[in-house]
Amino acid sequence: MTRFQSPDLLILEFFKETEPTLYQIHQRFIEEYGTNIKQMQPRFAQRHDPIKTVDPERFENLLGIDVAHDTHPISQWFIGRQIIRNRRFARHLTQIEMNILLMTEVTHDYGEAPLKKDVPFGDKSEQDDIDEIASWDLAVSTITSGNLLAGLQNKVRPVLTGENKKLHDIFKSSEHIGYIQTGIRAGRLALHSAPTISVDEQAVLGSIISDVRTRFVVSAQDLRVDHPQIDRLLTDNHDVWQPMQVV
Repeated sequence: MTRFQSPDLLILEFFKETEPTLYQIHQRFIEEYGTNIKQMQPRFAQRHDPIKTVDPERFENLLGIDVAHDTHPISQWFIGRQIIRNRRFARHLTQIEMNILLMTEVTHDYGEAPLKKDVPFGDKSEQDDIDEIASWDLAVSTITSGNLLAGLQNKVRPVLTGENKKLHDIFKSSEHIGYIQTGIRAGRLALHSAPTISVDEQAVLGSIISDVRTRFVVSAQDLRVDHPQIDRLLTDNHDVWQPMQVV
């Protein structure tokens, strides 16, 4: 079994080809913290499969690069790229702001690896946020230096902390899109791939889509006007958001 499926592999290759500087930063991050990352459960799994009924490699293969800690940043980069290519946002963002947003997408979770911990969305306390940004400071100072480090500290950090509200709000919307997309993928698998999905896998997928429906789809309604991508995700996948019977 290959780790990821073809569409995911294309995004990873596209990132490598089009973002050489960000790719090099991310490679340094993986080299420095890869061992820590391997000790962490995939994203979504810690909430929806805490006892590991689904093998982590199988979990990543089913749900793709968004749930793997080493490739989630690239998944977010791709979403960020789609956002800034939308003319509605392009009119209001300078090229420098676009570059900062994409760098934020790639590095936003770098604080998790030193801690060997990813606190799920909605479960984070104020102290968790403080610990994670301090850990982010450690990570970026470990893998970068000079002007690059200064750029991360002076430009990206304010996006993460909310000091740069304009880009922070766009970034948070991109995370919303990421959660919804993975919820859709889980829902499609649960609805249409029954012969190849085990009972345990079906239960985990059902838990994910139910959680995304409850915590993200409802709150995303307010974002539909400003984010056509969110509107399309909700409209084109209406069947996924209906309560499903998990066998």
